[in-house]
Amino acid sequence: MMSKTMSKNLILLAIAEIGGFILFYYLIVWYIHPDMLLSNPYYLVILVLLFLTLLYYILYVSPRLFSQSTGLNIFRCQKKFLKKSECLSYGFFIIIAIIFIYIIIYLKYDTLFPHVNMYSLLLKFFFYLISAVVQDLFFFAFLFMRIKYLFNIMLPNIKEEEQMMFNVLVFVLLFTLFHLPNYPLMALSFLFALGAGILYYYFPNLCLIIGMHAFLGTLLHRVYQMHMKIGCYYLTEEGKGFFRKLIPFIDTIISQNW
Repeated sequence: MMSKTMSKNLILLAIAEIGGFILFYYLIVWYIHPDMLLSNPYYLVILVLLFLTLLYYILYVSPRLFSQSTGLNIFRCQKKFLKKSECLSYGFFIIIAIIFIYIIIYLKYDTLFPHVNMYSLLLKFFFYLISAVVQDLFFFAFLFMRIKYLFNIMLPNIKEEEQMMFNVLVFVLLFTLFHLPNYPLMALSFLFALGAGILYYYFPNLCLIIGMHAFLGTLLHRVYQMHMKIGCYYLTEEGKGFFRKLIPFIDTIISQNW
């Protein structure tokens, strides 16, 4: 049985972690620009060390404090975790999402199959998969689970369905706001976070979330041709993202293929 003092300390820690995550994300998206990092290599070293420290904290330190799975177990990619109900639930969601995306594709192009360079599609999926691993590790395995912990401790007497509703709504609000000022993307992020949040509450399989995120993001970007930039990159003329500006060979590959 957890003591009241320990419970209070963990509540404060969870709040501090959520606040720290929001601050770190805000600084990265709105203030830390590749030009600043390239002008002074020390800034880049500091950022990389900070990122690796946060990654270690999220994978190994924080989960132990909250008695949760650590390391690669956070991803729950093992075969034993792929239950039939879990796969059906995720499968149903992604089918509905694909149908929705192709409806808006048809409304935009008057065809379900606009011309797409398959190589650029696969290339985008590869880069998006890498991005989704990092994003979903921070958003779902970390942020979502801390919000869930807070509601479980602070509202122990309400029904599980009500806890799920509060948990998902707070997560959806934050996830949507993190995509400012791209309002069309914010609307779709709201829908994705709502469906994926409900799924992750009952079936916390990070691998399936990552796969869905990368696949649906690729369809939106390369097939629907949606503007995907957020933060300080949203209004940049060249439309280049953080890593594309920071790493030259990525920019070369992307420029040549889409």
